[in-house]
Amino acid sequence: MYIHQCTPTQYRQLCRHLQARGQILPLDPSYTLPLYLPQGEFLLKLQPEPNCQIALLHALQVDRSPDGPTFVLITEPTPLRQLFARLPFLAAPGKADKPSVIP
Repeated sequence: MYIHQCTPTQYRQLCRHLQARGQILPLDPSYTLPLYLPQGEFLLKLQPEPNCQIALLHALQVDRSPDGPTFVLITEPTPLRQLFARLPFLAAPGKADKPSVIP
């Protein structure tokens, strides 16, 4: 798990992006957000916390091969922090309509 302290503006932008693009299950306070990078597809499990904090609980790296998808669970803080570092760009003003793809 990785917890990031956001500025109030960044926190509002990320929460809006999660509400618009994230998937949520009933009675689950966290969102699943797909993230597409050159390194592959990732499913991030994010949870807004009090005091402008966002928790990245874990990530799944997805490999969609012809034999069926395979998943790698990522729980170590360093790779989670690296994935999280790309999220503020997703929630930038005016980009909420665009898919979660980062070059």
